[in-house]
Amino acid sequence: MGQASAVGDEPPVVIISPVQTVMTNTGAEVALQAPSGAWIDIVEGETVLAHGSGNGNTIVALALPHLDKGVHMLTVKVLTGTETSTLDLPPVVVYDGDALTIKNVVELSSEVADHAIDLNGNGSFSLQEEVGYLLSRIPPATVTVSIDDFRAVPTATSATYAAFAFSKPIGATDVKLLMKEASEESYREAGAASASDTTFTITGLAPSTSYGFKLQVTGGQQAGDSNVVSLTTPAEVPPVAVAEPHHAMAFNGAGDYVEIAHDSGLNSPSFTIEAWVKPEAFVWKTGIVSKYQASGQESFTLRLSDGPPIFPDYNKINFQIGDYKELNSVANLTLNTWYHIAALYDSTTSTMRLYINGVLDSEISGYSYTAYQTNMSPLTIGVDFLSAPRYFNGQIGEVRFWTTARTAAEIQADMNNHALSESHPDLAGYWTFDQGASDVSGHDRNGTVYGNP
Repeated sequence: MGQASAVGDEPPVVIISPVQTVMTNTGAEVALQAPSGAWIDIVEGETVLAHGSGNGNTIVALALPHLDKGVHMLTVKVLTGTETSTLDLPPVVVYDGDALTIKNVVELSSEVADHAIDLNGNGSFSLQEEVGYLLSRIPPATVTVSIDDFRAVPTATSATYAAFAFSKPIGATDVKLLMKEASEESYREAGAASASDTTFTITGLAPSTSYGFKLQVTGGQQAGDSNVVSLTTPAEVPPVAVAEPHHAMAFNGAGDYVEIAHDSGLNSPSFTIEAWVKPEAFVWKTGIVSKYQASGQESFTLRLSDGPPIFPDYNKINFQIGDYKELNSVANLTLNTWYHIAALYDSTTSTMRLYINGVLDSEISGYSYTAYQTNMSPLTIGVDFLSAPRYFNGQIGEVRFWTTARTAAEIQADMNNHALSESHPDLAGYWTFDQGASDVSGHDRNGTVYGNP
């Protein structure tokens, strides 16, 4: 309890309360005794927050004004005649919400550290002890931290649907996705997820529309509303009128594929894969062109995409250059329709790009990677992952492998070039399927046909 001497027979200046750190989300007051007629100021720095006069042995209570969220160090100054007594009050910690939470503690910790504030009142500063003191003041029933990593999956957003990922809500009994359009005032329920889910896909969105999304979690350690994700759906791109390859091979999805022996010429730092494809069934991660043939291998593959719960169907293109270094198309494919697909990796800018029918569909940067350059597996067409084969069902034609990252103009110029043979310094392989799986680029990287395509 703070105390300072006073003149005469009047009682000394005595702080009745607070005697320890104050934790509040509303307000606080200071109770003290001071000599009759003494002038009392409660200050923070140079700012006077409250004032009053002493009344001898009677306790005087001074209410503090609203204080901003944070830690406040206050001082009591008592003027008696010509003598001033100064006493420091315990810290006043102001938080928002109904009760102190871990989130509040995290927000307050940096301020406590910056100013070396002794919160537990033991006369010394230790950040670990001060944070521990704050944590000890959290009511057990309120130890919750709302989900703050709710996020959209950029490559899983189209004109009509979007996919989200988030951390698993521990102990939750109910998880709902809430949404609203930018023009709407309040959120509405858009669907329910399992308490064990970490992804959610919503369909039925409108093209070129801005939305806000958040999770509402009931029960457990992440109870409450998550952070808000804002996104605008892209415009719906009408199908591009394209031709089709002059030559193609039909793959039955049950054992048909082409294998080209490993060749270092197919391990270029930058490269572009081109192929005409006509899917006749959408099946999980079935291969179009691949050098990814076993678990843990670091190499490229061009194939159909993952499906639920990330995507509603397996009707996207997936391009990968190593584990977790991948790009999915925004566009959805349609069965029994020809598409020209170009997938490239530019090692000089660490950028992956996907083109569909000569138009840039999606891209991602930041994947600086070289492990695939030493991959010794064969190149396959019509299958992915030979150790547990995923066979493509449909037709594939005019596959080209370039040792450069081609430009959009180059891709557009060559996509309808149905030459029976082609020689170019950067063309490492060209398989038209006009005569089996011969390489007509001049490099004789001929393939072996398996099954009965």
